[in-house]
Amino acid sequence: MLTLFDLAAASAADLPVRSAPPVFTAPVPEWTGFYIGAQGGYRFDEVRGTGFLADPTASGIDTRSARLNLDSVVGGPRIGYDLQVGQSFVVGVVGDFSFGGGRGLASGTGIAGGVIPPGQNQAFGLAAQGFDGVIIAPGRTVAGSVSVHHAWDATVRARVGYLYANNVLLYATGGLALANERLSAAFTVNGVPGGAFSKSQTRTGWTAGAGIEYAITEHWRTHVEYRYADYGSSNYNWASIGATAKAKFSTNTVLAGVSYKF
Repeated sequence: MLTLFDLAAASAADLPVRSAPPVFTAPVPEWTGFYIGAQGGYRFDEVRGTGFLADPTASGIDTRSARLNLDSVVGGPRIGYDLQVGQSFVVGVVGDFSFGGGRGLASGTGIAGGVIPPGQNQAFGLAAQGFDGVIIAPGRTVAGSVSVHHAWDATVRARVGYLYANNVLLYATGGLALANERLSAAFTVNGVPGGAFSKSQTRTGWTAGAGIEYAITEHWRTHVEYRYADYGSSNYNWASIGATAKAKFSTNTVLAGVSYKF
């Protein structure tokens, strides 16, 4: 004989069993792969130079020095490849190219008929007759200037990183640095052009720095990076008036950007 209790138990047994709701787990970013992106920031750029001038119209020579700041906003593309090693390390190669408008100018004017007082000219000693300590012929006013322009820089680097978290990479980087440099110099005598010189070249040096990269999703990443670069010294010659110069420069650059990993 069935009772109400038996009927209730049978009905409960027929009900579907409900499982616990699934726990959502965010996917762990995979760092291995190619990526491409863009970045921008600010470059602190200092040029230090010395120059030697032999005055072709008088028995005087001069050596001068100058320091120019060519700081500028920079930005451009970035491309690289990473390989994740185990759960904690990432190694890779990266290259970037940045456009910038860094320019610096030094100029001065000398009065003929004596020795120009020290401190009135800051143009590397390249701006011809009329530099500090140069004796020039009477009745002449000599003005000169030197400008330096850094239009772009680029790097090819290795980087080694530690995964502080699954989506946070702390890394160090270093390698080859390249930069375009144009140096131009000119002088006038009594307002009449007396000579001019201009040369553009690609400077090479080394760079090292560090950064942090954050994986927003499996494919999108953002980063902040600091780099120091040293390009050493380079010689310039202005043979027509017997002038030479040596320019040395280094940069400190802070960049931020975003990349897409394929």
